[in-house]
Amino acid sequence: MTDPPTVAIVGLGKMGLVHGSAVTVAGGRIVGLVDRQRKTLGNARWVGLQAPFFNSLDELFSVQVPDAVFVSVPSNANLAVARACRATGVRAIFLEKPLANTTERADELVRIAGEDSLIDGVGFMLRHVPTFRHALRLLGDGAIGEVREVQAEAFMDAKLPAHGSWFRRRATSGGGALTSLGSHLLSLLDAALGPTTSVEAADLTALPGQVEDRARATVCYPDGARATLSVGWDVPGYEAMHVGLVFEGSDGHLAVDLERVVLTQATGRRAWTERQLPDDAPGFVGGRGYVRQDAQFLAAVTGAQAERVTWDEGARIQHGLADLYRAAEAVR
Repeated sequence: MTDPPTVAIVGLGKMGLVHGSAVTVAGGRIVGLVDRQRKTLGNARWVGLQAPFFNSLDELFSVQVPDAVFVSVPSNANLAVARACRATGVRAIFLEKPLANTTERADELVRIAGEDSLIDGVGFMLRHVPTFRHALRLLGDGAIGEVREVQAEAFMDAKLPAHGSWFRRRATSGGGALTSLGSHLLSLLDAALGPTTSVEAADLTALPGQVEDRARATVCYPDGARATLSVGWDVPGYEAMHVGLVFEGSDGHLAVDLERVVLTQATGRRAWTERQLPDDAPGFVGGRGYVRQDAQFLAAVTGAQAERVTWDEGARIQHGLADLYRAAEAVR
């Protein structure tokens, strides 16, 4: 029997704890927890992560070089962490989304991934949620014919502090709600329709000197498809993240969110409905999508065939975000 991959969790904020829990459920062997602030260790222990703690990657690598690292740090730090891991011989690197805070850094990560046999992944976990996976399969099978219009939305009430959070610093995060939530929508649309071809319009709602709290945009895709995106991370009533897409096609429409998929034929007859689709990943506090995502990445580490969103795909999303920000800036 093959030993499970050894894993280090880099960054012990919320997403680091989610990945630590997901990797544990998925069967990975966590050999190190890395964060610059030792006070984060208490939360890690509280969720059951008992691996040794290290204040830096150098400290970790002086003891052991793991097979894989799961990195959940501010977006502007992803490139430096990836470089340090590659220099030490880590062969699998998973970065939380977005891939970087700029297109230049995203492109450099793609270059690093192409140098040798690095196994790379980026955390667009909605691609692993059962309902969205099934919707993408239906679209790929032509269930609604040629897609013409898409309405895509993502809302939550994140209750971010007005100041102090790295999410609100553009130089660190790359952007606000459009980057945090809109990137998930762009990832799903990339899988369904291909890369964006142009931006028709983009509008951001932000306080002076702040990243955007809400955004609305219209994006064009190959074969004439258009998608309208609406996102907000300060929307009352959305304590948990809501994500929904409606695809209008030549032969019907398909609605999908985190709990359901509804396929309706052009005649108006509801052809198929499913709620909370079964999946091969167990439930846990961070969501079944996270468990499947991390399990698939670990499978790739062992050499098995697996589904993962690569850095190349993540860079396409980064360029799509940059196009949206440029379009919004042009109309100000």
